[in-house]
Amino acid sequence: MLELAPDIVVEFAGIEAVEMYAEEILEAGADLVISSVGALDDEKFRDHLVRVARQYERKIYITSGAIGGMDLMETYAVVGNPKVQIESIKPPESYIGTPYMKGKTVSQTEEQLIFDGNVHDAIRGFPRNVNVSVATALATEATDAKVRLISKPGITEVSHRITLSNDIMHSELFFVSQPDPENKKNSKSAAYSVIALLKNLASPLTFF
Repeated sequence: MLELAPDIVVEFAGIEAVEMYAEEILEAGADLVISSVGALDDEKFRDHLVRVARQYERKIYITSGAIGGMDLMETYAVVGNPKVQIESIKPPESYIGTPYMKGKTVSQTEEQLIFDGNVHDAIRGFPRNVNVSVATALATEATDAKVRLISKPGITEVSHRITLSNDIMHSELFFVSQPDPENKKNSKSAAYSVIALLKNLASPLTFF
């Protein structure tokens, strides 16, 4: 594909794909759109990609996925020292088969707190579930962002509630979307966020 000299390459294949191909894509002279934001939780890897992008004068774009408000989150980063919590509620099947749940049981009848901890442990335990949390932590520069993952039987939608605060601002963002029918761990809206990002890049009128 890189022999065709694309201007932009869109990743929608998982953390492993980012780790394997991101550097090569940037070195080939293409900008890179990353959907599997969890790959960038690794600070050493993230900093390396940024250096490569600078060296080859390329851009790395992060999609908003199942949420929005990234512009507001970046404002919190500019102000500094934000307190950030992300609470995601998903159906039980979203968590089955994840590394964190190995040897554990997900209730099919009762609401269950699956995980309550920091964003770094969350992405290691749920590599396909918490891209929203990693994107939020990166945009706000909140390295200590807290994550709560809840399983709720019987629901047909996925919800994310993000709480942000600092000395001068307080915000609560709430998003609800349908899960991807082919991958219950992701929201259907994630794919559309990629299209919206590309549209924004191509348009003379852009939104921050």
